[in-house]
Amino acid sequence: MKKNQGPTPIAVASHNNRQQAFSLIELLVVIAIIAVLAAILTPAISSVRTHVYISTTANNLRNLQTANQMYAQDNRGVYLTSKQPVFEDGRWKIDSNSHWVTYKPFTQFLDAPEPGWKSHEYLHAARTGDPDAARSTYGKSSIGLNTTGPNNTSHHGNAQSVHENAPTIHNVRNPSKAMAFADAVDYQVASNRATLYISEEKGPYGKMAIAYRYKGKATVVYYDGSIGRVAMEDITPKDAHEDFWVAMQP
Repeated sequence: MKKNQGPTPIAVASHNNRQQAFSLIELLVVIAIIAVLAAILTPAISSVRTHVYISTTANNLRNLQTANQMYAQDNRGVYLTSKQPVFEDGRWKIDSNSHWVTYKPFTQFLDAPEPGWKSHEYLHAARTGDPDAARSTYGKSSIGLNTTGPNNTSHHGNAQSVHENAPTIHNVRNPSKAMAFADAVDYQVASNRATLYISEEKGPYGKMAIAYRYKGKATVVYYDGSIGRVAMEDITPKDAHEDFWVAMQP
């Protein structure tokens, strides 16, 4: 009677080859499944990311204009300017500590740090929600205040003129069309810089430029607090879009 000596070496080798073949096929199937899932999920993830960016930016813009409205109620109806005029020693002066992003009478209505802080980056509501831009230095990822036309309240100007020409609750002619703040690359925006932005990768863009970060459109908030998205051709040239750029009545 012969003893059972098990499978021959040839049979064992054949069995091992089949196992290796199955393992390779299984690996290729898994890789194919992962590739298909990635192809399906990548657009969805990108869409979610974009939606979060738009929502964050819109929320920041809305919060800024709500704070602006509350500030105006406390400031004799006068809205925020890039720097604030004050009447001291019998004349109007520009408050050197009144940069709007750090101006406590305004930022008190937002989630701002304690008085005395200087860094613009701490006022989260003044920053775009775009994650790519948010990784940039300040001045490239900011939300900008509209400083065009009669509401050009640059601190380089005459303080009394700034005071007299500041937008107010009573002189904004069309609050639902006049832009107050916009997604930008600077803390101010102006009509003569509205064509500078190309993309996040193709800077620098210059100062006071609106940023068209979402499918060629910029997210903005109007004086009535409503949110809009505008393309470059929707708001340029300025002369054809006075209602958007120039808040005050002529």
